[in-house]
Amino acid sequence: MAADGAGVDVSGQVTAQSEAAPAASASIGAPHDGRPHALVTAGGTREAVDEVRWLGNVASGALPAAMAEGLLRRGWRVTYVHGPGALLPGERQVRLPLGAGPAG
Repeated sequence: MAADGAGVDVSGQVTAQSEAAPAASASIGAPHDGRPHALVTAGGTREAVDEVRWLGNVASGALPAAMAEGLLRRGWRVTYVHGPGALLPGERQVRLPLGAGPAG
C-alpha cells in the first residue's frame, strides 16, 4: 500500500503524487501494449483562498478505488492519482479517527 500523497502507476508501482500527474499525461494516448488506459483521480481536494485559508473536502476515494479495481480486472492500464487519506485500489478498510462513532 502507498503512503498518503502517493499515486499508483499503470503497473501497480507506487510513485510520488508530484511524479504521477506528469507520468499520466505523458502516457495517455501514447502507444503501449494495445490495452486501453484510464486516469482515475480520487480523494479530497484543497484549494487556497489566500496565504492562511483554504477550502477543502475529505472525500474517501472509495468509488474511484472501486472503479480502478474494476478497470484493472478487465485488463485496462490504470494511473491512479489520489489525495491524502484516499482509499487505494485493493484497500478494503475504513479509516475512522479516534472518538468517531454514532452521533447521539
